This record gives sequence, C-alpha cells and structure tokens, in this order.
Amino acid sequence: PIYYFNREKFSHKIAAIFVLCNWLGPDSVQAYFFLKWDFGYFEWDFHYLIPFIIWGGILAFFYSYVSRFSVVRTKRFFRIKDDKNKTLNWRNAYLLVLSGGIIHTITDTLSRNNLKIKFMETIFEPTLFDMQSWGTDLGIQSKQVQLIAYFILIVATFLLLFIFKQKFRDILIYLGSLIAVILIGTLAIGDGFVGGEYDIGTTIFSLLFIFAPLMMLMYVFNDVSKKSDIEEVEESASSKSTKIVGLYIASGTILVLGGLILSLGMIGIIKPNLMASFFNFSNNVLFYLGIVFTIIATFSLFSGIGLLFKLNAARLFAMITSALLLIFLFPLVIVFYLSQDDVKELFIKTGSQ
Repeated sequence: PIYYFNREKFSHKIAAIFVLCNWLGPDSVQAYFFLKWDFGYFEWDFHYLIPFIIWGGILAFFYSYVSRFSVVRTKRFFRIKDDKNKTLNWRNAYLLVLSGGIIHTITDTLSRNNLKIKFMETIFEPTLFDMQSWGTDLGIQSKQVQLIAYFILIVATFLLLFIFKQKFRDILIYLGSLIAVILIGTLAIGDGFVGGEYDIGTTIFSLLFIFAPLMMLMYVFNDVSKKSDIEEVEESASSKSTKIVGLYIASGTILVLGGLILSLGMIGIIKPNLMASFFNFSNNVLFYLGIVFTIIATFSLFSGIGLLFKLNAARLFAMITSALLLIFLFPLVIVFYLSQDDVKELFIKTGSQ
C-alpha cells in the first residue's frame, strides 16, 4: 500500500529491495554455514539479529549496486537493463537491509513454535512470553491510579491533532515523552497503572519491530525522492582499464567457483558416501547431483576462460552459471556486472556475437 499510493514518487527499486530484504533477510547468510562460530559460552550466528547488523553492512554493498539495474520485458523473455546510475547509496541500502532484517526476525518469531526472538544466540533470546513479563513484578502494585493513566491517554490522544502539525523533531519529543510516562508509571506504580496489561513489553516491541523498520523505510523513500539521491556513474579515461580489471575478477571468481563445483561433482560421482552424512542425502541423490554439478562446472570453467578472451558466448554462459548459484546471492553481482552497457561494449568491439 505504501508503494501503491505513492507510485509517482516511490521508486520501484526501493520497494523491490525492501521486499527482498524482508524475504531473504538473515536467511541470506545460511548458505555460508561456515561463518557460524562456536566460542564455547556463546555462538556467533549471523542469522541472529545483532550479528546480522554486521552482515547487513556487506549486503548493503550488494543491494546498492543492484539498484543500478532494472528488469524489463522483452518479446521473448526478460532482460537486465543498465540504468547507468544507482538509486541507493550504501547508507540507504543499509537502512533497507536492517529494516527488512528486523521484520524478518519478528516474522520468524511469530511463526516459530517457541516464540523465541533471535537477538543473540545463547546470550539474549527472549520469547514473547518473556517480553510480556518485563516489569510485571515492579512498582507498588496500586490499581486505583488506572483512571489517572486513562485520563493521560485521552488528553495525549487529542493533543495529536496539534502535535502532528509540528516539526518532526517536536513530534519525536512528544512521542518520547509519552513513552517515558508509560514506562516510568508502570515501573513505579505497577501493572495497575496500565490496567494489568503488558505495556512495557508492548512499547519495546512496537518501537523495535514496527516503528524502527518503517521509519528506516520511509527515511530512504524521503531521502531519495527529496534529494534525488542518485549516484551518477561517471565515465573517465581510465574506465576501460577498470572494466577490464573487473572482467578479470569476474573470470577468476567463476574459475574458482567452477573448480569447487567440479570437485563436489566428482566426489558425488566417485565417492558419494563421503558427502552423504554431511548433506544428509542418499548416495543415489548425491550421484545424480554430482553429474549436474559436473555439467555446471564445465560450463563455468569454459565461461571463465572465455571471459579472458572477451567471447560474448562466454559472457552469456557466465551469467547463466552465476545465476544458478542464486542461493549464495553474491554471485549475482557477476550477472549484473556483465549486464552493464559499458562492460558489454568490451565484447561487442571484439566482433563477438
């Protein structure tokens, strides 16, 4: 609805990346299972919200770069269109990543049977029941003051008709003061101040999982639409050599990935039992997966070598094989990089078709 009613100003790229960050979110790190470290008394897992703050910084580079492109319909299929500019700088991309990660985390919580909120593994993993109980045993436990709290609520609500016309800073000060009244009143007087409801947990829940992600989303929307926050891709005399270096990096990455995939494929064909316990698949499944991996690796190695000779067929094969590694997310950078107009020129100028 936010996008639908603001289509004239709201970038479709912001909407798409925001949804991707919600959908994938911390799950994007699960393909990199080796990044989960056990320190004895606690484990460092980027799938948890606090470590995800760091992982999100890496994802922001990816999404910032992706915001340079669009996907358009062709007569036969779809293609990646190079818009030659980034809609999102790193900061705005990072805010979208965090926003999506927060919503992803609480969505996991609401659909998890233990209702656990994954902040930090073994250190801070409260459930919704734990959050409800925060502050319930504090205060003088007087119920006679509920009418006072109700009176404050009515006055504060009608004051919104005045407050929302003020500057943004004044609105935040007002809301912060109202939250302070709720928290201090509940902690000092007890649950009776708020009618026996769990207002401390509700306040913290609302601030973290509703207010913060929506505020970050709308900040990005406002920043991009107000300032036309677009990073122009500048051409320079050294740009061709830079593109060639990027091509070498893409080629080397594909060759390394192709070698790893080929190794897995050969092990799956020759010694499937070595991988059976690790991947929890049967030997037959691993055997056929080994054949598939070997085929993919063959195309990867061909495309990696072909990129060095600027063969257009190799560019297409490199994009396909990189797209097949979608679960690792970052190989998609190769797909988008080889879709840049200035990079495609390197292949066209060689006469390759």
